[in-house]
Amino acid sequence: MMQLPPFAVGFQCRVAILLILLLAPCAGSPADASPAGDVVPAGLASAPATSSEADTPSAANERRVERHVERANAALQAGRTQAAIDGYREALDLDSDYLPARVNLAMLYSRQGETERSQALLREGLANADTPRRDRGHLAYLLALSLAEQGEYETALDWLARDAEWRPEHARTFYNQALLLDRLGRQAAALDALYRGLRLTPESPDLLYAAVYLNATQGHVSEALAAMEALRRVAPDDPQLGRLEHQLKGQAVP
Repeated sequence: MMQLPPFAVGFQCRVAILLILLLAPCAGSPADASPAGDVVPAGLASAPATSSEADTPSAANERRVERHVERANAALQAGRTQAAIDGYREALDLDSDYLPARVNLAMLYSRQGETERSQALLREGLANADTPRRDRGHLAYLLALSLAEQGEYETALDWLARDAEWRPEHARTFYNQALLLDRLGRQAAALDALYRGLRLTPESPDLLYAAVYLNATQGHVSEALAAMEALRRVAPDDPQLGRLEHQLKGQAVP
């Protein structure tokens, strides 16, 4: 068995920080914005209207909803918080299924420390039977992160499991499952969840860092070193890698 005090402590700190900050999911997916991330632009939740649909009442309502969200986003960026709240609320009054309005308002409440109001908005969307599966998964994910920040790890895991069912392609869901399972002492399950995420995004630095940490703390030296090598290919300029690899190799007992 290997002992990794400095190594493990360093990675535990990193994992804790990632969990506390509720890292936004993988870059390049606008619908992955979280309460700790950027606002979601209007229009992302809807398919473009065809020429035959462009002049229908529903299309006109959709344009009104988008304008409300655009104005609310602009108000938020200008520091006019109440105007932003009003705009998102007006958008939801017109279309309660409009994901950018719900996510951005939940984000805003979360930033203001109004966790209960933020979670209530997310639960409202989840309770709507007409919410599309992908949107439902997005809301479940955000609710799970909020609950995890409050220390409600088991309930957060339940919501992450639902997100994994609704959005099996979302790697960050499995990443956060791994962090929570590790926090609860369920290390084998944590590794299983993490590798599900890595199969989806094998070059994610965050997932690779977690793979090094989880394997090292469980005594899987070769797997930890393999994850370290993959991490070196992805982030060759990371100044921590040489030190961490030296610690890992130095602590391994033949």
